[in-house]
Amino acid sequence: MRKYKFRLAKLLEYRRLQEKWAKDELLSCHARRIEGENEIDRLKTARTEAMHKTYATLEERRAQEAYVARLEDDRRAVEAAVVVLAGEEELARLKWLQVRTDAEALEKLKERDFAGWTVEEQRRVQSDLDEWAVTRRAA
Repeated sequence: MRKYKFRLAKLLEYRRLQEKWAKDELLSCHARRIEGENEIDRLKTARTEAMHKTYATLEERRAQEAYVARLEDDRRAVEAAVVVLAGEEELARLKWLQVRTDAEALEKLKERDFAGWTVEEQRRVQSDLDEWAVTRRAA
């Protein structure tokens, strides 16, 4: 029996590799967005803690207000970055879906090709058996 060989095997392998790369990029974008969201939460917590402290002098109070304002500015900057990261994540997700669809299409082509090869191989084996049986009877 012959061994099955898919003629587009290298292309399928490359498509699977592209899918892996796209998925890794998606996971990387997702991780960066989550880190940004965690940073926002950390800044909010630090701001809340700073707001609840009491200070004895006017200078300490001014320093607290400056610190709270800086935390608020940092939070807004990180929120803007998270919006950009979310957009990058969405683009990476769409790319991954496209690449995955391409790989799945090639995989389905391979499955259909294998099914056709199996039928053809069974016919060939049956033909060989029939020929053997005919030559055996003749002898």
